[in-house]
Amino acid sequence: MNLQVMPERFSICEIEDIQAVDWQYPHTFVSQMEDVCTLVCPEKAINQNAQQKRWRGFYMDDCLDTEVGSGLKKILQVLGDYQINLHLVTTFQTDYLFVPEEKLEKALLHLKRAGWSIYRK
Repeated sequence: MNLQVMPERFSICEIEDIQAVDWQYPHTFVSQMEDVCTLVCPEKAINQNAQQKRWRGFYMDDCLDTEVGSGLKKILQVLGDYQINLHLVTTFQTDYLFVPEEKLEKALLHLKRAGWSIYRK
């Protein structure tokens, strides 16, 4: 199966005001829990004052619906085996996985060794 690496850096942060989000950028996600609102978006989409970390994202490309669940399970297992933390965003179209920028190459190396094909935009 194929993994597509997204070229931009992402922020994952808590936000207080959802109105501050610039929704024009693709790959912008928000989740609301009881008292916390979490934003995942390209770095350029948020206010510079927001507390953020640098993350990189990738997703499974060209997967059949029946392969997605098992593929995601394999990715989670590989990253877990090498203690690479991640943030998962699930949409109707695909699952996006985000890892800290400094661990991206390590994650991709181990996923490639596990049989994944890696592509970059």
